[in-house]
Amino acid sequence: MRHDPAWLIRFAHQAGDRQLAALIARRVDRDGDLRTPPSRSSPSGLALRALDGLVPLLGLVANRASIASLDAIEARAEEVLAQVPSWLWDGEMLPVPVEDIADTCFGLLVRDVEDMASAPGAPALDAGEALSGLLLASRGEIWVNAAEAREWPQRRRFTIGHELGHWVLHRTGQTALFCRHAVVEPETTKPAPPVPEDEANRFAAALLMPARLMAREYASDSNFERICRIFDVSGAAMGRRLHAVIPRRDAAS
Repeated sequence: MRHDPAWLIRFAHQAGDRQLAALIARRVDRDGDLRTPPSRSSPSGLALRALDGLVPLLGLVANRASIASLDAIEARAEEVLAQVPSWLWDGEMLPVPVEDIADTCFGLLVRDVEDMASAPGAPALDAGEALSGLLLASRGEIWVNAAEAREWPQRRRFTIGHELGHWVLHRTGQTALFCRHAVVEPETTKPAPPVPEDEANRFAAALLMPARLMAREYASDSNFERICRIFDVSGAAMGRRLHAVIPRRDAAS
């Protein structure tokens, strides 16, 4: 089994084993690869074999980190909602006024734009690609694809939540973020969107469909179309949110 040596060294340091990190470092050649493995009985050989045994377990660590990240995004969305002034939203009424929150609480102007490619720095798009939304952080603006918004009003709400997620989670050092149609509220989970886009989607879902209110409405009447209508979201978004929130809460009860 072979692993990126720089990663192995970082892992050893993070585990607090400087001796192991030094042993690995001494066996790295100029190309950044590990030299011929040492004898199985040597200290470095035993250390590297032990580390090889630990590497498969790192999938569990990564999974726990992913869960922690999801919980952090959920908590951040809840913090945003908790800070909304009561005259704007009382924490109970639905749907959540996402555009008003972006405007009043974050000073972000939401614009419905016909030509998304006119945005400064807009990327070149392949045939059939379109921009659903974009965040112009330097200008304090969220642009929404006007054609999509007319055809799918619920998608417009999700796009605003998605771009607000970028503002809350990712705007440091960014002047603009461009979001293609395929990564904002995707119809399927394959292929997985880039991590920042997935995080923005999860933030939007948590903002538009708060877990507490989802549980309340689901317990009151679990009719799927009714819940979609009350939260003013698409069936695809609601299906994913129900799967993410309701089973977890049922299991915890």
